[in-house]
Amino acid sequence: MKPFTFLLLFALPFFSFAQDFAENSLTGNHTPAPTPLSSWRQEEDLVNGSISRLKLSKMRSVTTTLEHAELTITANDLQPLLGHLAVGHQQFLTMDISPAVKNGGQYFEYAGMDGNVTVKRWLITTGIDQLPYVAVTRKEYLQAAKIELATIRTAIISTVKEKVIVRPAAIQEAEKKAMIDQLKNMYTGLALEVRMRQYLKNYRTDEQYLKDNTDKETADVDSTMHLMDNLLTHLSATELGKPAIVSVPAVDFNGFEDGHTDKMLVRINPTYFNSGLSDEKPQLFLVEWRYDASNAAAADIDQQLMQNFDGRQLKALLGK
Repeated sequence: MKPFTFLLLFALPFFSFAQDFAENSLTGNHTPAPTPLSSWRQEEDLVNGSISRLKLSKMRSVTTTLEHAELTITANDLQPLLGHLAVGHQQFLTMDISPAVKNGGQYFEYAGMDGNVTVKRWLITTGIDQLPYVAVTRKEYLQAAKIELATIRTAIISTVKEKVIVRPAAIQEAEKKAMIDQLKNMYTGLALEVRMRQYLKNYRTDEQYLKDNTDKETADVDSTMHLMDNLLTHLSATELGKPAIVSVPAVDFNGFEDGHTDKMLVRINPTYFNSGLSDEKPQLFLVEWRYDASNAAAADIDQQLMQNFDGRQLKALLGK
């Protein structure tokens, strides 16, 4: 669906500036000689209007404030709310969890890159329970993540096999016998017994060495897959049906991050949008208010906005 944005224009009074000149009498084709520019004298500007100095001061303050704040209303575009998280060959969308419903819409608040900048957003939809997205469940995420980890594990094993060469058994046995014969030629009695015991304890066939290295390299992936299997097995259907709160790649998964991150996995809800409406007709609005909290005038506008903004007025425009 094609997004479009409303541009908010702030109109200031138009002031006319004039300068009084003596009226010249022109007769016939006679044209008086022009006055040399060097002889002109600028008079004091005359402001016509009835706007008081107090109002002018307030208007100047608001104009200055607009340099520290920005209000936009976008239709049919969720992109500012969305992020991405790759799980294998799947690209999941992520969205911040809305902590509340305010001013008639789902409310989101963030700290901007600059510590003083605050961003507030309202998602205005056809109904509080009618949303353009649906949460990806924990079960869906775990199943997809396990597939990714299995692929990663296979790749790790393949890499280890390229590095560890498994020789024929006869060659390995001959090498082992040669080492034992060397120890027997060098030592006798207790010394031979100690060194023989140590050698046989540490001896690994190529197959065993390959397994040791494979287990070491896949340990982290195996641990994560074991955790995911436990969750799929022991969580109730209700728990597995809850939104997947995840912000890290599957290999770094250490459990769902409820209460520790505000990122949840979502997908676009196709049933929300009316395909019969043209792209020019709004089906959702995203209101964004960005301001410098350290600016007193901007903070005052923020307070007024929080008190007076009513998303129901925008909701009435949806589909029209």
